[in-house]
Amino acid sequence: MQEEITRIRRLRDKALELAGLGANPPQSAVFDRPDEGIGYRIGKVQKKAFDEIKVLRTKGLERRADNLPPADQRRMA
Repeated sequence: MQEEITRIRRLRDKALELAGLGANPPQSAVFDRPDEGIGYRIGKVQKKAFDEIKVLRTKGLERRADNLPPADQRRMA
């Protein structure tokens, strides 16, 4: 169980970096708890954790797209 918690925390940390929020992460009902209390009083904790990670990954992708030149084909895709 501890390995899974560590893996999910690493995924969130990586997503926070990509989104540019590593220094000031948003509040999280799932991740703002110690490892021993993660998931306490939260239904479907894995789904909620990955939903938060998806949002952060999307912000990171938007950030990368904004940094591309306006005429870049990858930005238009």
